[in-house]
Amino acid sequence: MKFVLLVLCLASVNASSLFHKENIELNASWNNFKKLYSKEYKNEIEENARRSIFEANLEMIKQHNSQGHSFTLAMNQFADLTHEEFKRTMNLNSRIKFAEKAISTVSMDFLENNETSIDWRTKGVVTPVRNQGVEGGSSSFAAVNK
Repeated sequence: MKFVLLVLCLASVNASSLFHKENIELNASWNNFKKLYSKEYKNEIEENARRSIFEANLEMIKQHNSQGHSFTLAMNQFADLTHEEFKRTMNLNSRIKFAEKAISTVSMDFLENNETSIDWRTKGVVTPVRNQGVEGGSSSFAAVNK
């Protein structure tokens, strides 16, 4: 009986120390995120809500990256936003509608020799990824050459 109690106590201490270590790392990640992106919140309630979203996004990214996809995800300045908030912030709904309309009117004459797809990088027409901000700056970036 004493042996069982000893094992249970050791297991409890071990689980507690793992939780504490994870919590310290999570606190450090949260504080680094706020500092890096100059994040400030109105009050403790908002900060707690944003941290919960941050933690959920971090977990989703860790899960995605552990699954061996052809690309990895990373935290960025939007890590404290829900998916819906991110879409509203970046005005994605109207951008997606615009892109769908533009795609439906594109001619396929650029395809050569019965190609079914094209790698625009080899044609020299793709510029490096840029942060377009939240003001719908896609039109100004679309006109920029290399």
